[in-house]
This record gives sequence, C-alpha cells and structure tokens, in this order.
Amino acid sequence: LLYNYNGWNATDRAKFFQWVTNVYSKASNQIKTNANNWGDWGRLGSILSAHLFDNSSQLQAVVNLIKGDLFHKIAPDGHMPEETRREANGIWYTYFSLAPMTAACWVN
Repeated sequence: LLYNYNGWNATDRAKFFQWVTNVYSKASNQIKTNANNWGDWGRLGSILSAHLFDNSSQLQAVVNLIKGDLFHKIAPDGHMPEETRREANGIWYTYFSLAPMTAACWVN
C-alpha cells in the first residue's frame, strides 16, 4: 500500500524503508518460527517485508514455513489444537492465529 505512495518526500520514504528493515522485519523474523499465533504474526510481517523489498528467497522461505505446519495448526476437523487448548480463550486465540495466516496467503 505504501510502496508507490506519493504523499511523502524521498527522505521520509527512505526512513520508512529503514524502519521496515531495522525494526519491523527484524522483529517479525525473530518470532516467525514460534509454534503459536506469535509465529503466525511473525510470518505475516516477514512475508510483507519480503514482498516490499522484492526478496523472493525470503518470501519462499516464509511460504515454506506456512505450508510446513499448516496441517498441524489446523486439524482435519477444522479446529486448531494449539489454540483451543487455551479453553475459554480458545476462540479468541483461534482468530488471532487465523487472521495473520489468511492475510499472509493474500500476499503475492
């Protein structure tokens, strides 16, 4: 959304890209291998950063992470074992895991 935004000057654009590199992408990559919803949010951040910087190898690595444990995260009957274990908060955590997974699938 911001890549072609013409409402900022070159300095501000460069600062934004620096922030994505030094803060957002770094934080996302640190948690993208977590087994819970933190990992899902990390994967979304990592895939968004990879797309922004046209980094096809990073993008493919995140796609592989998502594919690698998708059927562990979502059981054949549709429930999410890691999230529903949280009992009363299970539905909230299920959403909090599905939202970034779904968003990551839209990045191309």
